[in-house]
Amino acid sequence: MSLKDFLPQLNLRIDKLTRLHHEMGTPDHHNNPPSQVLLTAILKFVDDYLASASAQHTRLREEANELQRSIHSYKHLMGEALAETEKTPATPPPLYATVQERLQELSIVKKHYEKRLVVVTELYDQIKGYSGSLDDYANMGMIMHENINVSLSAVTALEEEIRRCESEYTRRTHLVDHTVNTIFSLWTMLGISPQTEQECKLQQLHQFTHAKDKIPLYNQWINTKGMQFIHQIQYQLEQVKQEREFRQQEITQRLYQMWDRLHIEQETRHQFLTNSQGLTMKDMDMYEEELRRLTRLKEERVGDFIISTRQELACLWDQLYFSEGEQRQFGPAFSDEYNEATLMALEDEIARLQLLVENRKHILEKVEQHINMLQEMKDFENTTNDPSRLFGKGQRDPGRLLREEKFRKRVQRELPKLERELRGALIEFETTTKKEFLVYGEPYLKTLEQRHAVTDDAKQEDSEPKTPKRALDELCQRQPLTGPRVNSPLRTIFNTPQPKRAPPMAPLHRPLRRQLSHQNNSIEESPLHHARERNIKEQQEQRLVKRKRRSPPSDLPKIHLLVGSSSTDHGMEPAHKPHKRARHENSPTPRPLPTTAAGSMPTSDEFFSLHTGIFDDGPELSDMSDHDSP
Repeated sequence: MSLKDFLPQLNLRIDKLTRLHHEMGTPDHHNNPPSQVLLTAILKFVDDYLASASAQHTRLREEANELQRSIHSYKHLMGEALAETEKTPATPPPLYATVQERLQELSIVKKHYEKRLVVVTELYDQIKGYSGSLDDYANMGMIMHENINVSLSAVTALEEEIRRCESEYTRRTHLVDHTVNTIFSLWTMLGISPQTEQECKLQQLHQFTHAKDKIPLYNQWINTKGMQFIHQIQYQLEQVKQEREFRQQEITQRLYQMWDRLHIEQETRHQFLTNSQGLTMKDMDMYEEELRRLTRLKEERVGDFIISTRQELACLWDQLYFSEGEQRQFGPAFSDEYNEATLMALEDEIARLQLLVENRKHILEKVEQHINMLQEMKDFENTTNDPSRLFGKGQRDPGRLLREEKFRKRVQRELPKLERELRGALIEFETTTKKEFLVYGEPYLKTLEQRHAVTDDAKQEDSEPKTPKRALDELCQRQPLTGPRVNSPLRTIFNTPQPKRAPPMAPLHRPLRRQLSHQNNSIEESPLHHARERNIKEQQEQRLVKRKRRSPPSDLPKIHLLVGSSSTDHGMEPAHKPHKRARHENSPTPRPLPTTAAGSMPTSDEFFSLHTGIFDDGPELSDMSDHDSP
């Protein structure tokens, strides 16, 4: 029955009820008519039913919301993105259908979550397993006990953590293997066997070959405590090895010294070293026993040892350039006591000086080179001062002068460089050690400075000009150098510059030069002839000018005689014109030209002689006066 049918029926029944009460005469003093009571009862029943329906509606809605929240939670744990706002349909579906739909969706989502949860749980178990072996290295904060995140990012992080733990596990296992192998090799080298239970387990780990057999032992030793234990054992064994090696080297060094002093054969030494190459207690006892045996021999022959050590000490003194005073400061080297104390003092001094030689090696090499070069220079000077080295009978050496020149160039090149480097090394030594470097008791830096001062003074003296004075009246008469010389001419002095020019000669005119050239056709006119004739012409002109100034007019015919018959025959007048420059007014009186017995002029070879003036570079500036200016 619908509501439209119900209301008319209800109205009919209410009207019928009202009519019945009216016919019965129900009193009117009642507040509520019977129809009102019926309506109230109907409304109450409807309200109760409405409340029940409303409660069921609310329960269904809450159930649907709860299912929706569960679905969202699972999806969130699986890392699925959710829509920020859900679209509400215009006509919402019934709640029963919504609940059923969401129950199905929840079941599907939960199955997916459980599948991922299995994978994540396995990863959790692996991390827990690594945490038992690696202690605090594994990140246990990633393990969740509720609302476990099974998203892809969470799974990736767990796998990355597992890979990190695996890498650390592998590194530690390799380190344990390497450390155990080292420990076992040290045990073998030192002749030591395992003593404790833990050391026996390490030996067992070394003996296992399969990786599966080693896993339980790995889990025991790769943790922090186990790693510290095996590292401590390795450190202790290495300390023992280092102590034994140091002791063995110390004994070996002393053995070599005593072997050398006792002149032990090489075969005996080699046999002993071959038989005791290890570091076991047996080998160490052999070294100690050999040292004790040689010590007894040393005590028996301590005198010979002291003599040999003093010779070695003298060699070190020579290397360090010690003076006699510095040597005397060490008393045991000159003591008359031959005992163990003296020998030990000598050995300690030798060790100190050997260290000093090693520290000063660079400077000592430079000093030795410098001393040797100075000695070579001294020997070279002594040799070159003897002129007989070049003319000794049966001792001719054609390449000697060349070698001497090469030696001079080498000294000029290498000595300044060597002294510069040596001075820098000595200054650095004095700055560092606050002491002077002594060579035979003298500071070598001061020796270098004194030598430089002497060398500079010598160079300054050599640099002063030493120009010899030339005799003014000397003339070297010889035949011209235009052909082969039959006789050896006089020695010509070619010292330049000259204080004054050579004396002038009478001028030679061109006709006379042609005549002379015609008389001696065999001589070719060379630049030397031109220079000689030009000089002679200038000198003759200057001589005529000076003669005219000094002589009276009655001497003019004599001047013509100087020119000869050649000038008068050709109608030429003597040259009375003065030269442009009268540079030799103070020169001595010139001599007349020589003539032959017939009174004619001599030939060119008989008349002329080479004058050194043609080789002059010119007058000195100090010799020029006011008369020299044009």
